[in-house]
Amino acid sequence: MASESDLDLSGDLLALHDWWIERSPERQRSTAWIVDPTSREDAVEHVNRAVDSGATLIALNIGRSSANARATIAFIAGIPATGVIDQPLDMTDESWMRQVADIRDELAVMRQPTIGADDGDVSENKVDATVASAALLAAASRETAVLFDGLVCHAGAVVAAREDPGAAWWWKPATSSQDPAIQAAQDELRTTPAAHFGTRSNGAAAIAGVLALLDVIDPI
Repeated sequence: MASESDLDLSGDLLALHDWWIERSPERQRSTAWIVDPTSREDAVEHVNRAVDSGATLIALNIGRSSANARATIAFIAGIPATGVIDQPLDMTDESWMRQVADIRDELAVMRQPTIGADDGDVSENKVDATVASAALLAAASRETAVLFDGLVCHAGAVVAAREDPGAAWWWKPATSSQDPAIQAAQDELRTTPAAHFGTRSNGAAAIAGVLALLDVIDPI
């Protein structure tokens, strides 16, 4: 592994270097991608299979966007529906208002008390956010670092951190974002992303970019 002094690192690169070294000081980096798991069970199975195969870093992405994920972040962060969705220049007023209404509908369901459920329960087996949270918690339980990106994974992270705050030490968002829901999630997690690409996509490109940076600052 390259040392910090050898590379004269600073800023985001120094923080990324230190984050990785602190979480895997004695193990060579081996990355496993987990993309779009379909259920909590599927997510946990993918994590366990990756770690059992020698992975020391998981790249997690669920490339979907949903009103439920935005509502989950709004619910946990205690902000209104309008605080987790903006209106890009190419979005009509009608489309924005419809999406805000969808988020409010999801929030209304989350705020309804359910007999036999924990207070503020937002979980269902196939709800995107809880699929992501299952993967994140499984990785933490196996002491395996996770780089993640996308709206759904951020929603999953705030759900998982609420369940087990200490587990969040193992996770890092790949990048900053222009998406207000992701910004709110990162504020709630009190975490600094690995890079500041300022993306709007829910794809995995930012994770791939951060992994490329890791290859430079900590060659395998």
